[in-house]
Amino acid sequence: MKNSDYENFLAKAAECKSFFPTNVTKNDYLDIIELVVDAYGVEQLEYQLTLPNEQYLFTAFRSVCMVAYLLYANRRTELYPLWVKMMDKSCVAFTESKNCNYIDMTLKDLCLTLLLMRQKAPPEKEHEWWNRIASGSPESKFVFHKDHFENMNNLTVYGAVGEFMRGVLGMTDPIEHVDNVLPWVLSRMDENGMFEDFDHA
Repeated sequence: MKNSDYENFLAKAAECKSFFPTNVTKNDYLDIIELVVDAYGVEQLEYQLTLPNEQYLFTAFRSVCMVAYLLYANRRTELYPLWVKMMDKSCVAFTESKNCNYIDMTLKDLCLTLLLMRQKAPPEKEHEWWNRIASGSPESKFVFHKDHFENMNNLTVYGAVGEFMRGVLGMTDPIEHVDNVLPWVLSRMDENGMFEDFDHA
C-alpha cells in the first residue's frame, strides 16, 4: 500500500466537522477503570488465573491491561503482585494457545501493558515477557488472517494494531503484515475513521 493512500485517509479523517472537545479527562477514564476492576474483585481476578489458557484469553486478557493502567498512574498499587501473576498467565496463554481467535485481540493489550509498565516490571520477568510477546509471526499466530479465511473480519483490525504495537516496541517489522491487511481495513472505515461492521465480517 502506498504512503499516499494512508495520507489521503488521514486527511479525510482530519476534516471531520462533527468532532468536538469534551470535558472528559484521563482521570475520568481511570476512575471508570477502577470501578470496573473493583466490580471484578480480587477474588475473581485470582480465580481467572486458574483457567485453561484459551478460556483465560476469552474471559480475562483485558484485565491485565486495566490493572496496568491503574498501576502506571500510581493507583491501586496493592494490586502489583497480582498484576505480575496476571502478566505471567497472559504471556503464557498467548504463546501456548492454538487456533484461538482471541489471540488476534490479545496482542494489542499485551503490547500496551508492556509499553506502559516496562520501567515498573520485575527485571527477572521483563525478558521472559518480551520474548513471549515477540514470538510467532502473524501468519502463524492470528486466526483471522487473510490466509486463513476468504474474508477477513473485525478481529483483523485488532491483529493489525497488535502487530503494529510489536513494531513500536522494536520486536518485529510490522510493515508487510499491515500492508497486507490495511487496504481491506480502510475500505471498512466510515467518514469519521470508525470501523463499520455492517455485515458482521
